[in-house]
Amino acid sequence: MYSRSLSYVWTLDGLSDSFPVTCGVRQGCLLSPLLFSIYINDLVDELRKGIRINDSICKILMYADDLVLVANSAHNLQINISILDEYCAIWGLTLNLDKSKIMVFRNGGSLKSSERWHYRGEEIEVVNSYKYLGVTLTPRLSFQAHLKEKASGAKFALNVIWKSVISSNSVPAAAKTRIFNSVMRAILCYASPVWGFDEYEIVERLLRLFVKKLYFLPSYTPSYMIHLETGLDPISCYTLGLHFKYVVNVLKMPQDRLPRILANEVIRTKIFWYAKWETLAAEYAPEISLDWSNVTDLEHSLRVLLTNVIAGRRDEMVARANNSSRYTLYRELDYGARSGNLLANSSVDLSISRWVMKLRCELLALNYRPYGTEDRDQCSLCNLQVREDTYHFVCICPILKCMRISVFGSDVLTREVFINFLNGDSWPKLAHFTRVAWKYRGELVAEFNFC
Repeated sequence: MYSRSLSYVWTLDGLSDSFPVTCGVRQGCLLSPLLFSIYINDLVDELRKGIRINDSICKILMYADDLVLVANSAHNLQINISILDEYCAIWGLTLNLDKSKIMVFRNGGSLKSSERWHYRGEEIEVVNSYKYLGVTLTPRLSFQAHLKEKASGAKFALNVIWKSVISSNSVPAAAKTRIFNSVMRAILCYASPVWGFDEYEIVERLLRLFVKKLYFLPSYTPSYMIHLETGLDPISCYTLGLHFKYVVNVLKMPQDRLPRILANEVIRTKIFWYAKWETLAAEYAPEISLDWSNVTDLEHSLRVLLTNVIAGRRDEMVARANNSSRYTLYRELDYGARSGNLLANSSVDLSISRWVMKLRCELLALNYRPYGTEDRDQCSLCNLQVREDTYHFVCICPILKCMRISVFGSDVLTREVFINFLNGDSWPKLAHFTRVAWKYRGELVAEFNFC
């Protein structure tokens, strides 16, 4: 590949004659990071300061041409920077100071006046945010900044394909979910094996946004309804599984590997992700052991824990639905009916699912809304002076009697019949009535200025 490497140069007069290339590698060549790593491999032996982790000392992190010097004090860090300066001078290396930053990891407070570092007389900038290997780091090791950026990128990617793919009736529901998962897992879940042990609102918000936008749901739709109606688990269940798998793989590494050393220390001191493990185990699987002396047994325990967490969070959503004092109609429904099932290829048209989900979840913008505090909640159409809720609108209101007879064959529907409709008994018929009745209501309200 490099034995007879030739190059050309485009000029104003056209392409130059070829000339041999006797040094360097081609752009993007896999040899580049390997050769660089070999070239600076002895740098770690030159450095004198670092961070003690149990019986080991970490002085530097090296990945391709990225170097991270670590130290436990400002003085020791400056010593290592000076050593790096001498090393670069000896071996003809150039440090890009514009891309070189310093981050001080701390619980809070401001930097001391003495906490300044210099390279060849120039001060190195101290930053509060730095992207390393695709992960945005902060002094307090919070993942919020990283997740905010990734959520924005995932949202943009979804918007790009929304009109042509996601909102199309010709694309099955299960396919829409696979597309969403592909975007979400590739962008939003980047580095989730590291942060996936915890739940993050900014992550779950993207899933809820996807469902609300797909089914034309209002922003105030309860989260538990979204999961129960679609069958989708929280994203945190997926990232927790990735995290468990990653840690198990780390614990199978040789004892002298840095990830293994760090994992051992996290477990020994019961901090960070291991503390969360213990909390989850106490709540969802108190019968399991998190003893890490046998990785095979631990792997089995984590599988049990993940299964229990997923089932437990589903049970929590059902409990929230059953205990709701606002959405009383939803409490009477079969949660397994799933008007917006996104886990299987449903034969129900998307437009039908949109109407049915709004009915099941009491999300029609009627005068009475379970979440609202409006003073006037009486029906805009009839003179019965009763609350205009979902049941009254679909089943009782006399102004809609003719439509009801035409569609259902009855001028009034009992609550039992209505519940059966909501649970899947002829959803197309229910959606058709609601669509026509809603349009008629809108026309009357606009024409007669009803409230």
